[in-house]
Amino acid sequence: MTEITRKFAVLVCVMMLAACAAPASLLDQRREFEQRKSEEVERLLASVVGEKAVRAQVSAETTADGIVKSLSVAVLVDYLRERGMDGEEDVSPRSFEELESLTFLVQSAVGFDAERGDNVEVMNVRFIDQIDVQ
Repeated sequence: MTEITRKFAVLVCVMMLAACAAPASLLDQRREFEQRKSEEVERLLASVVGEKAVRAQVSAETTADGIVKSLSVAVLVDYLRERGMDGEEDVSPRSFEELESLTFLVQSAVGFDAERGDNVEVMNVRFIDQIDVQ
């Protein structure tokens, strides 16, 4: 193998490695974006419903160059929990109006765009307590 051929082969290998690394880099960027947006939604809603009462997951579909094509956001909000006069915890579902308000809040936080095909779902579920499990 001549010196020029060897250098060309090395260059081709480097270019192939760079091409293979690019999608992984975009994938990492998308994952970081999704994680950051999920945390932002959780922080925002925690200020409204309580820190332990919300879980969120943002997923993004992106183009090959990293532009967001659409967002899907799933949010779980715990039931209302209040202490009754007897000291017992009363647990009840949140109202439709409150869930609708939380949905609009999430849509604003993530830059919701219906024309882009974005989807936001806010569901009210009863979170399992440590006490419930025992």
